[in-house]
Amino acid sequence: MVYYEHARLKKKVSKILEKHFMLNHKLKSVVMGDLATRYDMIFEDSDKKYHYVHKSCRLGKTLTRLINEFEKEGYSLVFHVMGDMLTRHELFFEKEI
Repeated sequence: MVYYEHARLKKKVSKILEKHFMLNHKLKSVVMGDLATRYDMIFEDSDKKYHYVHKSCRLGKTLTRLINEFEKEGYSLVFHVMGDMLTRHELFFEKEI
């Protein structure tokens, strides 16, 4: 089964990711809409449990630091979305539990 979620605030994105973690859903797609003020996410049922972390940054060197930091913790970068008229990096990391 497929589930659609949308949020306007980063804080709500984290709550949505946590909700779907508890329900054993896998994040399949993330896009930005409405001039990059809305997150649209699609989830689907999964036999495995995945934990997600959402981070955002503006600088390329911060982007590299975040990717390296989360890879050391066992996370993989699954989505990299540009927001705010291409001045903000939205990163979604996934870790199988």
